[in-house]
Amino acid sequence: MRNPRRAYDAEGREIAPATVGSERAAGVREAEIWCSDCHHHGEVSTDAMPAELAIPDICLRYQCSACGGRNLTSRLGVIAHYAVLQEKTGMTHGNAPIPRRVEPAGGPVMPNVVIKTVEDYEAATQEVQDLTGAPEGSREEERLIALVEAIEAWDAKHDDATAWR
Repeated sequence: MRNPRRAYDAEGREIAPATVGSERAAGVREAEIWCSDCHHHGEVSTDAMPAELAIPDICLRYQCSACGGRNLTSRLGVIAHYAVLQEKTGMTHGNAPIPRRVEPAGGPVMPNVVIKTVEDYEAATQEVQDLTGAPEGSREEERLIALVEAIEAWDAKHDDATAWR
């Protein structure tokens, strides 16, 4: 039986999830938790969590402070990830604009990315992780920029810093 908090490759093999320890080593010390029932979300520190704890399993320790639900999803803290991304690539986030080139590298303009659901958001944040460190001027960097802009737009509409219990 497949674990709903895990990813699987094309052959059905489980892909090992990021752990609290692996993310600490990368400089990320926060995780986001989303309630699938009321769409409330917030960030939690991973400092007191065991290093071997899988990021997708963090949500098992919480319940939503807005609706009391336990239908939760956890993932890497996006704001902290952006900070690491900025440090490694020089790309900015938040209210600062992402640098633009006059002409896109290697082909037609990349279509805008629009995030409509929590699932789209999760896929976009995973793709940002996968594309981190893309070569400057590459199509991968163009995609990374489009994804970051879409995530920022989603965050601006759905941000809720209410505490989790």
